[in-house]
Amino acid sequence: MFACCCSEDAQASEMVSVDIKEGLAQTTREREAPVAKKADPPPKKAEVPPIQVTAPAPAAPAAQQGVEPAIFDIQLSKDGPLGITLDIKVTGLCVVRIGGGCFDNYNNKVDQSRRVRRHDFIIAINGKTDRDAMLNEVKECTGMVNLKIARPMVFPAKLKKGSRPLGAGLGYQEESCSVDVREIRDGVLKEYNDGQHEDKFKVRVDDCIIGVNNIFDDPAQMIEAMKSLDEFELKVMRPPTPVF
Repeated sequence: MFACCCSEDAQASEMVSVDIKEGLAQTTREREAPVAKKADPPPKKAEVPPIQVTAPAPAAPAAQQGVEPAIFDIQLSKDGPLGITLDIKVTGLCVVRIGGGCFDNYNNKVDQSRRVRRHDFIIAINGKTDRDAMLNEVKECTGMVNLKIARPMVFPAKLKKGSRPLGAGLGYQEESCSVDVREIRDGVLKEYNDGQHEDKFKVRVDDCIIGVNNIFDDPAQMIEAMKSLDEFELKVMRPPTPVF
């Protein structure tokens, strides 16, 4: 997965993602650049051994706005390609796309409330909770696979920016469907937070932006909207806190 990042300060950082798609899983290096400028293409890292997975189908339903995070266990049979695209986030592996593999087979057999969806988080695989261990388990597991799935909370944040700075460092994976909040400092976003009475509706570092007004699934367009619009509404997704 190719990586891009935007920030109001020029500062290098590392973010690793995995793209379980079309037989390829690879790590990437993310570079930050000023929000007002287009990020330079980052260098590519060497590919890790390939994984056989079919090409993803259209995206699954997104996380539901206002729904508190829920955690549940699933079991699926890995008797072929997984058919899933994942991003590595702070608290787990975030589902970007599902289609044409074992996850589709599982989803077709269970109630809609227990289907794995776009924006869900995998926070444990066969008892493994460390991200690197989970990633390895995704590549190596066979037979029956036990996973712990967490749904994130999604809430709106309406901002009136005008010509003032947003006051946020933002990062994204080019093939992802969200923008990561990497830093919050003085600016419109901090002012918004200061005006919120409930802490859970304050935007935090490591939250993810999954929409700006009616723009979804395209991090570059979401970044551009935040730069150019005087007023906009964010759809903010909070990565779940693992509960074991």
